[in-house]
Order: sequence, then structure tokens, then C-alpha cells
Amino acid sequence: QGVALRVAEFSYADLAEVVERAKAQGPKGLVVALDGLEDPHNLGALVRSAFALGAQGAVIPKDRAAGVTPTVVKASAGAAAHLPIARVTNLARALSAVPSPTRMNVP
Repeated sequence: QGVALRVAEFSYADLAEVVERAKAQGPKGLVVALDGLEDPHNLGALVRSAFALGAQGAVIPKDRAAGVTPTVVKASAGAAAHLPIARVTNLARALSAVPSPTRMNVP
């Protein structure tokens, strides 16, 4: 009566791919940068919200933050499977490398 399942590790998107998807949407393009989220439930909830609001992707840091785990996928209600998520070494440096016409600074 037992069931066994082997699932592949989450495949992160490339930052350039996420930015290109947002550029293709023109002024409506949206990429959500999530810094310092350590709770996987919060990350999942924000991924779910970003997807529902029409974002083209999300960016998270590699260190001192939650990665995409089964808990994140469950909390996102499946949105993590549809929203490209890029994982970068340094979030501030990665965002500053994005060409300025596509970047908006929020105070």
C-alpha cells in the first residue's frame, strides 16, 4: 500500500530570462525582488501574490534567505511552478546590473 515518489530539485530561472519576460510586457512588466525572507511560508505567500498580480518573475538571494522548497511550493498554492524565480548571489548587485529603463527605484 506504500507509494514512493522521487521529485527533481526546483529549477531556478536565469535572471536575464526573468528580465526579458518583464521587458516583453512593456510598462506593465513586473519583477518582484524578495530580500531577507527566511520563512518559507512567507516566501510562498509572496510568490502566490506576485503571480496573482501578474508579475513576470521573482528574484531571491542565495544566502540568508529561504530557497524554494516543497513548503514554499505548497504555500504558493502551485504558483511557484508557473512563476519564474531567479536566485542570485547578491541581490543588490544583480538589480543594479539591470538596465535603468527597466528599473524603478521605490523610496
